[in-house]
Amino acid sequence: MAEVLLPLDDEELKRPPRETPSSSIMTSLGIVEGEVLLHLEEYGSTALRHLIGELEWPAPIVTMALGALIRQGLVVALQYELETLIEPRRSLPQPKESADQLHDVRHRSVAR
Repeated sequence: MAEVLLPLDDEELKRPPRETPSSSIMTSLGIVEGEVLLHLEEYGSTALRHLIGELEWPAPIVTMALGALIRQGLVVALQYELETLIEPRRSLPQPKESADQLHDVRHRSVAR
């Protein structure tokens, strides 16, 4: 039996599309990234298993947020025996523009 596709009638064309009320996963990841950074700032180096247990988010969301933080260079994951340790990066990378702006501000204040 062949499938027949019918065009939309006038009433269907006027109806707005249905949207499901759900939050974006990007919002959740951003929130978890912030919670991870706060946890590391307060407690320092933490085992991945412990971090997942401490945060009230599903493990896949926490690991995705950690992956994003690692790609951004804000945290480092180190394998130690059977555990993965999450540590804050010692020196945060600075964007080149802000470093140049800081350099300009210092020179202007010294010249005065």
